Amino acid sequence: MTHSPAHLAPVLLALALATSAPAQSEKSSRAPILAWQIQSSGTMTGLRGVSAVDAETAWASGAAGTVLRTTDSGRTWTSYKVPGAEAIDFRDIEAFDARTAIIMGIASPARMFRTEDGGATWTEVYRNAAAGMFLDAVDFAGPSDGWAVGDPIGGRIFLLTTSDGGRTWTVPVERRPAGFRESVVYVPGAGSTLVLAVGPSGSDFSLDDGRTWTPIPGPAGFHALSFAPDGSAGWAVGKSGLIARIRPGR
Repeated sequence: MTHSPAHLAPVLLALALATSAPAQSEKSSRAPILAWQIQSSGTMTGLRGVSAVDAETAWASGAAGTVLRTTDSGRTWTSYKVPGAEAIDFRDIEAFDARTAIIMGIASPARMFRTEDGGATWTEVYRNAAAGMFLDAVDFAGPSDGWAVGDPIGGRIFLLTTSDGGRTWTVPVERRPAGFRESVVYVPGAGSTLVLAVGPSGSDFSLDDGRTWTPIPGPAGFHALSFAPDGSAGWAVGKSGLIARIRPGR
C-alpha cells in the first residue's frame, strides 16, 4: 500500500456517496455526488496511515504513537497508546477487523505491533535497529499473507514477508529487486502469490509472495501502482507524465 507524504489535517475525512437529482427518464443514469464529511479525530497529531474495514469500522495511525479506531462510521474516534512506543511515527496501519490490526513504526528502531483485542493491548511482532532501516509501507492480501517494504539497504529494496497474519516476519534471502520501490501490491484474483513492485529504478514481479523477484522489462520511473479488483489489469504512473498499463499473463 502507498501513502501521501503530506500530513493529514487534524481531522479525519469520510467520503459520502449520494445520488443526484431524479433522472430525466427511466433510462437516464444518476451521477454520483461526492462530498467529504469532516469528522473530529480528537487529536492535533499528523495522521499518515488509514485502513477501512467496512462502512462502520476504520483504523488510523500517525506520529507520536497515535492509533485511532472508529466502530460507528466515524461519529466517534477512540485513541489508543502502545506502551513504550509513545514517540514512534506509525506511518502505516493494516486492519483485518474491529479487533485485529497491525501498525508499523518507521525507524530508530523500525517496529511493528499487533492487537487482537481492539487496541486494548499490543504485542511487538518486529523490531530492527540496524543503521539505515526505514520502513515505508505494510500491506496484506488477506488475513495471513502480507509484506512490508523499506528503503534500500546495500543497494536493494528491504522486504519482509509474513504468512501468519503478521505474528512473525522474515526477510527473503533470495533475489530481491535492486534500488528503491515505492509501491508493492498483491494482484487481486491471482491467489496470494503474485506481487508487483514499481519504483524510480524499475519494476519487478514475484510469484512466491515476495521471496524471489524477476525484473519486468520496460521503463523506469514509476511511483504508484494499482490493479482492478478482479486483477485483470493494472496501471502504474510516474515521472514526467509516465503512465502504463499491464495485464498479468497477457
